[in-house]
Amino acid sequence: MTKALGNRKKEVELPKKTGNRIGTIIRKGLSLKRSIATINTKIKENTEAIIPFAAIQAEMTGMKSATFRSEDGEVTVKFGEKITYDEADIPKIKAILGPIFDQMFHTIPTFAVNTEDIPEIEQHLGRDFSRLVQKQETVRHTKDFLALIADADSPISKKVRDFVSVQATKPAVSFDTVKG
Repeated sequence: MTKALGNRKKEVELPKKTGNRIGTIIRKGLSLKRSIATINTKIKENTEAIIPFAAIQAEMTGMKSATFRSEDGEVTVKFGEKITYDEADIPKIKAILGPIFDQMFHTIPTFAVNTEDIPEIEQHLGRDFSRLVQKQETVRHTKDFLALIADADSPISKKVRDFVSVQATKPAVSFDTVKG
């Protein structure tokens, strides 16, 4: 017997034919949900099993990824790093990097208006623009900065590391069929 929940969770009995169809859909849905959970567990186990082999391959080649191919398909494992620093240390990092700072970081201006309208607003406001509009900037590092930090022999890198922490991220693993 299948029931529908109505107002205030009051149960209403469904006609037998409708109830049987809905009961079948519920059973099928729960079965599929259990299958997905089992498959996800197996994918996780498989993913974790390939990582040690990929780490060895990446270390041997000096690359941050490893790809393996068989007649059935291929798997690529990408190793990454997360770099963090305190925004308050940006001036210190800038002083250390000197003229290469602009290569290592880029500045993202933030305004409370559409950025494409800023030149027009600035033109209209003239000298009052800087008084009336507050520009905010966010500084983000570039791939060049990651490469600099990875260079353990660089004297600049050694100085900057006082203000930067580097943490390995969880490897990204992707399985695919062989493209042919």
